[in-house]
Amino acid sequence: MKKKTSTYYIFIAFLIILFLSCALFFVTNLLSEFYNTNSFEAILFHIQTSVSGTDWAVISTYIKCIPNAVLVVVGTCIVLIFFSKKYNISIRKTSLSALGASIILFIFSVHHTLTSINFYEYADNRLDTSNFVEEHYADPGKVNITPPEKKQNLILVYLESIEASFSSKEVGGLFDKNLIPNLTRIAQDNLYFSNEENLGGALRLNGTGWTSAGLISTTCGINIQSPLSSTHIDKFHHYAYPHVKTLFDILQQTSYRERFVMGGNADFGGIRPYLESHGCISIRDVNDWISEKKIRRKERKRWGVTDKDLLEYVKQDLLQTAQDTSTPFFYCFMTVDSHTPQGRITEDCGCPFDTPYANSIECADMHMGDFYTWLIKQDFFKHTTIVIMGDHLTMNNQFITQEGDRTIYNVFINSVKKTDKAKNRQFNQLDYFPTLLSSIGFSVEGNRLGLGTDLFSETPTLYEAYGYAHINSELSKYSKFYNQELLK
Repeated sequence: MKKKTSTYYIFIAFLIILFLSCALFFVTNLLSEFYNTNSFEAILFHIQTSVSGTDWAVISTYIKCIPNAVLVVVGTCIVLIFFSKKYNISIRKTSLSALGASIILFIFSVHHTLTSINFYEYADNRLDTSNFVEEHYADPGKVNITPPEKKQNLILVYLESIEASFSSKEVGGLFDKNLIPNLTRIAQDNLYFSNEENLGGALRLNGTGWTSAGLISTTCGINIQSPLSSTHIDKFHHYAYPHVKTLFDILQQTSYRERFVMGGNADFGGIRPYLESHGCISIRDVNDWISEKKIRRKERKRWGVTDKDLLEYVKQDLLQTAQDTSTPFFYCFMTVDSHTPQGRITEDCGCPFDTPYANSIECADMHMGDFYTWLIKQDFFKHTTIVIMGDHLTMNNQFITQEGDRTIYNVFINSVKKTDKAKNRQFNQLDYFPTLLSSIGFSVEGNRLGLGTDLFSETPTLYEAYGYAHINSELSKYSKFYNQELLK
């Protein structure tokens, strides 16, 4: 009886370990293929912040890994039973052999996962110390920042995952057919910063490749460097950077009215704590639309409000905001429909491409083109600078297989400052922090804030001064200054 009982437990242990191994393997491959979260930094960040409001499509794709793992387990059991009977091998011996094999498979799966998410690289970097941040950080709280006599409104638009790379090859992109014709036209008609002569943009930087990191890096001038330890997740969470002076702080202190709008959940990725820690208390997200019964509660699963509905709301909200001309406004909003894995399209968009994700990009481009056409006709436009940029590169690794530099889209419309040296620049998202202020007429002492450089100035960016590989390497290493002075 004891022997049968032990055999039973051995077999159950084998099934559990095999299932975990397969599930881990499938989830890891999914991460690598569709979400570009093969960064332990990004995974650690999201573990330590709120996942409230996560797109149901993202969750459902992970859930689909479970049936696949179950099928492998069932198939393996059938094969084992077949060979056990055919070759007259006892169930106990078969179970022991299977258990040993499953343990080896589990070890392989764990190693495969840690390799795929670059855990070993992260650990190696954290064992190496760098003083780069301390030596090059221009503290916004200490740098002399002078506002202009006549203040300009600022509208800052974050387009979900939109790359300059989505344009056609003839204008600098990676595709045969332009996925973003409207955004391309808008950039060509205005001012955009590029890493080449044609349409290009910001180069990738470690610690900036997801929505929250994109917002923080462009308004704070620092990348995300995730520590292994985490405090309790609340409004004092360390990713709010409450002791660091940001774009929101600077504009609020110079009498700007601030408004932040997103179709998704502002709690996602710690966005709300970050904004509230820096004075932006006028925040509107999917929860407001649900409470006002403007969308159904189940829409929360799909990131909430579509770009089409979001932009219609933004139009009316901007008209109301612009009525008060006594003080300038800073209006910031984020779109969501072009989020991986498949994006989302509305009924007014066509499907000219073979993949749903390409169609979602084209649809987002059409909506932004319509918004731009409306925007330039408004009375407040002549007193307003509009900056449109992608929040990060797309996370859909399967979507772009072409060789070439992938860059994040940007355009500066009606900028106070001008430059004839916007092309062939090597820069990243950190450089937008001082550049945004410069675009509305602010003067920044030394042309640098955080780790960013004003692109309207003659001052070289850190990328231009030290090289792309060196900066990414240094900003991935352990920094005592970063942990103690920035994260506190």
